[in-house]
Amino acid sequence: MKSQYDPSRRFPALFVAASIALLCAAGPAAAAAKPASPAPQDYQQEIAAWQKDRDKGLRDENGWLTLVGLFWLDEGENKFGSDAGNKVIFPEGRAPGVAGTLIRHGKEVTLKAEPGVGLTADDKPVATEPVPLQIDASGKPTMLRLGSLSFFVIQRGDKLGVRVKDSKSPALAGFRGLDYFPVQTGWR
Repeated sequence: MKSQYDPSRRFPALFVAASIALLCAAGPAAAAAKPASPAPQDYQQEIAAWQKDRDKGLRDENGWLTLVGLFWLDEGENKFGSDAGNKVIFPEGRAPGVAGTLIRHGKEVTLKAEPGVGLTADDKPVATEPVPLQIDASGKPTMLRLGSLSFFVIQRGDKLGVRVKDSKSPALAGFRGLDYFPVQTGWR
């Protein structure tokens, strides 16, 4: 709710005069503190480099165009795989119907893989024994891989979820680059 007292309404001339005085006093100092603008050609090269870097990041196998799912985990068992009945559903044809189970107990998650699925955790094969997982809030989450899929546990507030990426995602395969307006050096 907005305060009913507004000094600019009560003393408009005083408020305007004070504002002008502040702007005038800051004018020379602000002009002196302003960094020198890059030459137009340097500015265009800087923008082109940023655009190229942005494109490279989007095309990266860990870029945002590979994101195919985010699934919040329930307390207890959460099956994952390509079957629609799983809690964590992988894209069809990218994984077995049930590839394993993520077991959540509070803020801890353990992985139990199905036999012979070829799952890896931080590039090491996962056996059928339960494996404790690091979540992203720890600084470096355990990276799980299954074929073209990679997934890891994230924490957002009290919620734990699984972020799934696919290096062969349709969004990445269909990406043709970004369109940009021409660089206007006068707008920098």
